[in-house]
Amino acid sequence: SLRDLLSYINKEAVIIDTSNYKPNGTVNPSYTNSNSSLEELISEDTRVRSSIFDRRKESVVGLLKHRDLRRLEFQFNPLGEPTILVRRHAVLISLDPIRCIVMADKLILIIPDGLDSVLQILGNHLNAWNDIGENDSISFESRAYEAILATIIDIQRHEFDILHNEATKIMLDFKQASIIPVDKQERMRMLKNKVSGMLSRILAYKRALVELLEEDQDLALLNLTKLKNKSTLYNLPLTNEILSSHEEMEVLLESYLMDYNSIESKATYLQSQILNAEESVLLRLDTSRNQLLIADTIISVVTCSLALGSFIGAIFGMNLKNHHEEDNNTFYTITIITILGMLLVVIVSLFYFRLAGILPNESIDSYVLTNKLKYDNQSAN
Repeated sequence: SLRDLLSYINKEAVIIDTSNYKPNGTVNPSYTNSNSSLEELISEDTRVRSSIFDRRKESVVGLLKHRDLRRLEFQFNPLGEPTILVRRHAVLISLDPIRCIVMADKLILIIPDGLDSVLQILGNHLNAWNDIGENDSISFESRAYEAILATIIDIQRHEFDILHNEATKIMLDFKQASIIPVDKQERMRMLKNKVSGMLSRILAYKRALVELLEEDQDLALLNLTKLKNKSTLYNLPLTNEILSSHEEMEVLLESYLMDYNSIESKATYLQSQILNAEESVLLRLDTSRNQLLIADTIISVVTCSLALGSFIGAIFGMNLKNHHEEDNNTFYTITIITILGMLLVVIVSLFYFRLAGILPNESIDSYVLTNKLKYDNQSAN
């Protein structure tokens, strides 16, 4: 449980402190025994610290608290908000899916069920240090920090590759299909949400690293091995001895911050491609809708002209005397005039619609486009 974990970590921290303090040249050996209770160790730590500092109240970096460990609990941090907290002889790291506590010689991981692959990737990065000849010159916490950050980068890159491949297939379908089925639109919507979620996580990781890089004190306190060997460096304000030793940690964090920037750029570009694909589909749909409206307008004009002809035919088809029944040329004359009138109505209506901009004028559009291309070419030259 978190309470047992908290007790274990603070117990280890107090053992380190009491083993470093040596008032009168000796330390009670019973308090450095790992079987001693946490209360006894804290009591001895307080006594020794008071003896060394002449019972003055010193400001020091505090031990890990129970509220800090709640950031590692999935129940209290379900969204996996990235967090890096520096405490006495321990650094709490919550970078989903890795939630762990780094000590000078230990790495305590909290991994939910079903994420054994994460442990394998992390183990590979930790074991990679065995191939380095100068392995002893690099502290354990430095290896742990780099292994954790490299694992998160690998996970994000793998996730990006999956999303990129899926997006490529969907965008190809969107490009080829004239009518987009509902299932493909749903896939595109889900893909868009995944990319947005990934981009949000990357920004949160970057924010956690940037906040840590802006705090020189926290960067200095990441050197757990040095602080383990000399716990008095935890006293605030920190001395130049510890403040001047964070260049290595700063370089490490900045290098992985650049990796996050690279993944963020790729994810942002992928997101823009998805948006462009959606906009392309919308443009095609708008074009199709406009074409249907144009066709509907033309059909309406033709229908009106035919209605005019039907009206004239209905008038002359009535069984009423109009003194033209006996004229042999009246039928042909009325028929020709009606047809010409209908054609005239259609031509005048379409011409008016084009002048008013209701119907597109392809000749004018092509002329404008040609002149624009000529102007662009002249400007480029």
